[in-house]
This record gives sequence, structure tokens and C-alpha cells, in this order.
Amino acid sequence: MTETHDQLAKEYRPSLCGLPKIVWVIPAAAVLIVAAIVIRTTYGPLWQKDGSGGFQSRPAPEIVLLDQRKERHRTARYLGRRSLIVLFFDGQQQPEDVRQLALLRDAYPQIRAANTEIVAVSGAPSETIAQWGGGSIPFPILADVDYAVHKQWGVSVPETGPLVPVMFLVDISGVIRDSLEFDPPDSPLDLPKLLDQLARLQ
Repeated sequence: MTETHDQLAKEYRPSLCGLPKIVWVIPAAAVLIVAAIVIRTTYGPLWQKDGSGGFQSRPAPEIVLLDQRKERHRTARYLGRRSLIVLFFDGQQQPEDVRQLALLRDAYPQIRAANTEIVAVSGAPSETIAQWGGGSIPFPILADVDYAVHKQWGVSVPETGPLVPVMFLVDISGVIRDSLEFDPPDSPLDLPKLLDQLARLQ
């Protein structure tokens, strides 16, 4: 029996599960790659370096949290008035035991003279910070108990082990100009270098 024209056409017709599937898979993969790049750029660590090895400046997300006195504190209050140091530190440590906090406390008069304010952010509740004796710290220590602000700023929050302190330098217009990750956590703070950086933020 000879095959009809319709039977031959059906036999050699491209499969709907063949070529069309490939045609759809390639654009879908491209979309996923682009989406991953966008997410990384938007939500990645804010201290990420750019392609030239320099720092990638970004607008600083506003912080609205309770401080050690249980008062609501907004970083927008400094916008257009002062540059800002934002230090994220481990909520398992007392403020006085955080080396960078102690150094910033001791250098607070010099930092204020550079038209700069300091804000520290911890994962501990404001009650705990107050009980620790955070009153010896002359600047606000803000309670980010669910680490939402940490993540918004791109600070890595480990499931186990201590959080590595991260310091951001924000200029008077609210743009992050530089940052420093203190790894290991007891790494010292280079005060002369910091003061020089603050002078350039004004």
C-alpha cells in the first residue's frame, strides 16, 4: 500500500516537543541569567567592588530602628547635615567588647569634629543593649532583632558563628562611599585613615 501525501507530511512534520521546545528553552535561560544579574546588582553586598577594582557607590538605605533608650531613630535626620559611619556588629557581644565600637567611642570627639555621626546596628533587642551598659557608648546603638536592616544593607548574617563587623561610610548626600569588613572580627580600626576618608566625604 502506498502512503498518501498527508501521511508523509505528518511523518516529517517537526515535533512540537522538539524544535519549539529548544526555541523556548534558550530565551528562558537568558531571562533567568539576566534576572540573576539584576538581583545580584540590586541586593548584593553594598561593599562590592566595581570592575576597575574601585568601590561601587550606592544610595544608603534608610534605617528606622529603636536605640538603646527605646527611642525611634532615623538615619534620614543626618541627610544634608552630616556624613555618617554605620557599623554593623554581632548581637551576641556587649558593645564594650566589640573592638571597633570601643575605638569609635574613644575617637568620637575627633569624628564629630569631622562633621560625622556614628550609628551602630546590632541584632540584639534594645532592652538587652541597655542592660549591657550601652550608656557608655555616646552614639546610638540600634536594635535590628530580625536582621532585616542587615540584609537590606547586604551584610551577611551567618546561621552559626559570629557575625563579621562591617563599617560603611556615607557622605552628606546619603551615598555610601566606602566600607570595610573586619575579618577576623577583632581586627583593629585604622583611625588616621578613617579621619582622612571622612575629610573627603564633606
